[in-house]
Amino acid sequence: MIRFPVLWILPLIFLIAAFQKPVAAAAVDDVKSQDCQGRFKNKKPTAEQIQAVLADHWKWWRHLKTLTTPQRYEVGRADLCGADLTGTDLHGAMLDMAFLQGANLQQANLSYAKLSLGTDLRKTKLPDIRGLAFAKNLDRIRTIPESQVAFSELREAFEKAGFRDAERSMTYLVKVSQEAEQQPPELWLNRIFLNWTCGYGLYPGRCFRLLLASAGLMSFVYFAALFRRRGGGLWAVWSPDRVDKSEGQTDPVRLSFAQPAPSSFSTRSATARDPLAGLRPRARPARFFWFIGVARFLKAFGVAFYFSLLSAFHFGWRDLNVGNWIARVQPREYAFRPTGWVRMVSGMQSLASVYLVALWVLSYFGRPFE
Repeated sequence: MIRFPVLWILPLIFLIAAFQKPVAAAAVDDVKSQDCQGRFKNKKPTAEQIQAVLADHWKWWRHLKTLTTPQRYEVGRADLCGADLTGTDLHGAMLDMAFLQGANLQQANLSYAKLSLGTDLRKTKLPDIRGLAFAKNLDRIRTIPESQVAFSELREAFEKAGFRDAERSMTYLVKVSQEAEQQPPELWLNRIFLNWTCGYGLYPGRCFRLLLASAGLMSFVYFAALFRRRGGGLWAVWSPDRVDKSEGQTDPVRLSFAQPAPSSFSTRSATARDPLAGLRPRARPARFFWFIGVARFLKAFGVAFYFSLLSAFHFGWRDLNVGNWIARVQPREYAFRPTGWVRMVSGMQSLASVYLVALWVLSYFGRPFE
């Protein structure tokens, strides 16, 4: 029986996190109504007015975390709802969480403008794709189910123009807006295995970061297995066709914290393997024992991390096996073999790694979510 609670706690964490919603965006949603009541509605603000609005919005954004009541969210926030912003130069403008519902942004320059999850672009006439392709945080624009058509059209336009990053951002927005119409368990599966892993193709590099992070975390599990003398564990098996027959032994060796790696020569005596074996206890300095303990701890954790890397990259096809390539760095010819629950955990880690690598390849070189 598996006695590690981590395997049972992780699904519960995923389920709890799947229902989370950004607090800042939720607070702003409660404040603003669906109807546009901005003071620039159906008006074209001057350049000075726009600069003043953006300056107040910058101050409001900096002190957003200190606001205590929902009513104070309206004070200072950029409210350009329904404004006529045709041809306006908004290059590098701070529009994080700005209220732009129903605004006319045709022919406006939004290059390198900062957008976010709270930027409201519902019913907004967007500018030419060249003025929008270089805007920052396109993937954080507020999404609703009704915006899928607009984002799909922008995605096609970005694809034809060759703006790959902007195209991926629109794909992400389309998929996130579709999540609002999905029900569990479809919502949980898409959010956990497609959104959190690669952002529906927007962040392909996140797959490799998750793979390396999982290798580091799982090394603690394998490190704990070295303290157990019964049940599942790690074993070192010497290769039967090794070149140096005097090295190693025939029977498998169970690895532990006291012996995190197999002995090089099994025919040596205890004194030859341990230079301290012939000394009297009082002849051994206390500081030397402390050094030996720290060195043994680091060696055991290094073995656990090394086995975690082998498990994470234990995939390939015929001779093209990444795990075998990593094993070539070993100075001695033996292989690690897990048993019991350690074998099952290692297999699950390998399956997750194969999924992450496949998702990275599809997201980076293709368009699997269109």
